[in-house]
Amino acid sequence: MDLDTSDINGLIAEFRPERTSFCIALELDLEPPIVPVSIPELMEIAEQLGLDRDTRRSFVFADLVFTAQDENGQTLYCAVEIPRTVNQRDIDRARRNASLLQQARNRPARAIVCSSRYENNLDWEKVDWIELIDRYQQEMEPC
Repeated sequence: MDLDTSDINGLIAEFRPERTSFCIALELDLEPPIVPVSIPELMEIAEQLGLDRDTRRSFVFADLVFTAQDENGQTLYCAVEIPRTVNQRDIDRARRNASLLQQARNRPARAIVCSSRYENNLDWEKVDWIELIDRYQQEMEPC
């Protein structure tokens, strides 16, 4: 199943985290139940960890956080960033959020970045990449 940037950006804009979580989980071969993490739970985690104001704000308003099951049935957290063009800050934010989730909930966590474009020379270590298809670009490219 190919994901499309217009679909993902539209889903986020419409605040349909259940569908977006499910699409991303399928791309990573994760299993149901797939459950978006609520802002109140993220606030609870931020308070538990004693995050400073800026880190707390960035963490709580991540593009998407959800739980899913791995191939062994173990629950894990997924910290997702969905920028138009990936830069190092997006990758670092996804890794940081995954680390915070793992620390607070004592469960594995994955950092995930989804986009159709990215800057050069990025450090992708310990980050899952989901390439989105940009329908607009496809339609505009000559045959």
